[in-house]
Amino acid sequence: NDFLFSFEPEDFYQALQNEITLIQNEYPEAQIMIMVPHENVYAGSGKVAPNEQGIFLTEYADAVKKLAAEQNLTLLDVPALVTVDEDTHKEYFRDGCHYNEQGRFYMAEYIIDIIEK
Repeated sequence: NDFLFSFEPEDFYQALQNEITLIQNEYPEAQIMIMVPHENVYAGSGKVAPNEQGIFLTEYADAVKKLAAEQNLTLLDVPALVTVDEDTHKEYFRDGCHYNEQGRFYMAEYIIDIIEK
C-alpha cells in the first residue's frame, strides 16, 4: 500500500529493512521470503499508472529486489511468474489486485516449491 499512499521508495525500503531486522532478531533461524509486487489492473483500465507522486510500482519492486540481494533473502519474483494484463488478471485476481482462489493456490504451489528446495 506504500505505492497507493505515495510513500517515497526510499522510505518504503527503510521500513521494509526495519521489519526484516525485527523478524530476524526475533526468529534468527527463520527463512524469510520477500515478494516482489506485481502490476495491478483496476477496473479493466490496464496497468497501473504512476502514483500521485509520479512514482511507478517498479521502483518499489526494485527496492524489494535490492533488499533481498543485500540480506540474502528468498525472493518471490511474482512478476516473473504471473503476467498481469487486461486479459489475464481475472484468472488470478478477484478485483485486479487481490488474489482469487486460483491465484492463491498458484502462489501457494510456488511458495511450497521454494520451501522444498
